[in-house]
Amino acid sequence: MTADVTVPPEALLIARMREKAPRISMSEAARRSGLSLTRWRQIENGFRPERGTRYREVGPAQTIAKMAAAVGISPAQLAEVGRPDAADELAVILADLERSGVFNGRQSAALARRIREDTD
Repeated sequence: MTADVTVPPEALLIARMREKAPRISMSEAARRSGLSLTRWRQIENGFRPERGTRYREVGPAQTIAKMAAAVGISPAQLAEVGRPDAADELAVILADLERSGVFNGRQSAALARRIREDTD
């Protein structure tokens, strides 16, 4: 038996951005986001297997926001695919990152450029 495993639009966006140059592996993206590879895979693929059945898997807002931050997705992009809740969470994450000084100037510029290129 297989449940509806239509991949949610936010998961498709995450996969597309992860595979966009410079491409990063699922394991690297999971590491950057603080998620396990298994959890990343479940959300990006839109299902979790359990006893031979695939169950639809939609990530909670905070998890989607962490994934989005790891692959350079903007809050506007998340809102466009129907996840304004995750967009709000991502805005908070990005503001915290900017305030903390985690990124140096070049890294911030590269992330901003990647986000702009995909929204143009």
